[in-house]
Amino acid sequence: MEKIVLVTWRDSSSLSNSWESEEAAMEFIDDECIITQVGFVLEENKKYILLCSRVSDFSQSKTKGYGDVFKIPKSCIIKQKVLKNNKVNT
Repeated sequence: MEKIVLVTWRDSSSLSNSWESEEAAMEFIDDECIITQVGFVLEENKKYILLCSRVSDFSQSKTKGYGDVFKIPKSCIIKQKVLKNNKVNT
């Protein structure tokens, strides 16, 4: 059984690729980068959730393939909602 989840999480971010004034740097502290992502749960443990956006059946090799595999630290997750328990027939 693979679950489809909606995860909202706090990402790290940078202000720019160049030097910034002290004022611009200090204002950046209050900016947040909040990501909302949907995916199939491949694995989950105490530290991470492992998601992918696509699942494929490679019929010649009899194995599954996963597209856009993404690992999110649990400490960054703001909320997580199961959208569907989905048995993937691949």
